[in-house]
Amino acid sequence: MSFLAEAEVGNPWFSWQYVQDNAETIRTALIEHVRFTVEAMIIATVLGVALAVLAYWYRPLATPILGTTSVLYTIPSLGLLAIAGPLMPTLRSAVVLALVIYALLVIVRSTLTALLQVP
Repeated sequence: MSFLAEAEVGNPWFSWQYVQDNAETIRTALIEHVRFTVEAMIIATVLGVALAVLAYWYRPLATPILGTTSVLYTIPSLGLLAIAGPLMPTLRSAVVLALVIYALLVIVRSTLTALLQVP
């Protein structure tokens, strides 16, 4: 197959025409996604660092804190959203809650490990 024939076929998984036709919708969704992510990461960082410092100061709490964040991390996202969705005031808050829960384990574990390594 020649180069020209390949260029005409294009990528069946991606269409620039679709992107051009729906640019405003894609832009709106991208902005919403970034806002969700930034908001969730700020909350998760504040909460995760606070929990890690608490676990560092009171060593007996390290196991329950890491265990709880580990269990929360294993909850399937669809199940979490199905349960949290009706309980939260808005769907946005349920999505942010889910993102915070999934970020907590990584932040708590990393921060606690860093604090334990500092002489």
